[in-house]
Amino acid sequence: MDTSTARNADGSEMLLAVGHCDGDSTRTISVHYRGSALEPYRRVLEIGQDTAEAPLGGAALLDVDGDGEHEMELRGMCGAGPNCEGSIYRLNRDRADMFLFFSGGYARLAYIDGHLVESGRSSCCSWEHHVFRPHSAFEPVEESEMEYRVIVGMSIRADADDDTTCTFLDRQGRIVLPQSQDLLQLCEIYGADYVLAQPDALPR
Repeated sequence: MDTSTARNADGSEMLLAVGHCDGDSTRTISVHYRGSALEPYRRVLEIGQDTAEAPLGGAALLDVDGDGEHEMELRGMCGAGPNCEGSIYRLNRDRADMFLFFSGGYARLAYIDGHLVESGRSSCCSWEHHVFRPHSAFEPVEESEMEYRVIVGMSIRADADDDTTCTFLDRQGRIVLPQSQDLLQLCEIYGADYVLAQPDALPR
C-alpha cells in the first residue's frame, strides 16, 4: 500500500492510499479527509482500477486550480504519445465525499485565468487545447462549457514562411480571438515565435 498526504490551505488534510495485491487485476485507490490533525481520517472516495487496462495508471493529490484545496487525479490508459486518460475528483461543498469534476484524455491539465485547459498532442507536429470555463467549483465540467478549441501547428516544410500557426476556434468552429490575453500562452508550445490566426482568415 502506497500512501501520500497533502495539507489544504485551511489546515485540513487529505490522505491518498493506492494498493495492489499480487495476482489481483484491480488497483484500489481511496482518499481520506480530516478537518484537522486532532480528528481521525474518514474515507471520502474509493475507486477500483483495472491494471490490465491501465498498467501505468494510478493517482495523485494535486491542487489543479491553485485555490489551496487539493483534488485527486486518476490517470488511466495511455496512447502511444503523451496523452493519457485522466479524471479529476473534488471534495463536495460539505466535504462529505468527492465527485467527478472533469474527465478527458490529455497530456497536461492547467488553470489559466479561471479557465480549465486540457492540452494534448494531436499529431507529430501539432497540439490541441480545449479551454473550458467552469460555472461552478462544485459541479462537473460539462462539454457545453468549452469556450475555445485551440490548434497549434508547426510546419515542417523547409519553404514555409511561418513555422507555427495558432488558431482559436469558438463553439461554432469560427476563428476568433480569445477574450483573455493570458490564454495566448497556449500558442507558445513550440516557442514564442508564432502567427495568430485572425477572425477573417480561412482555416489552414
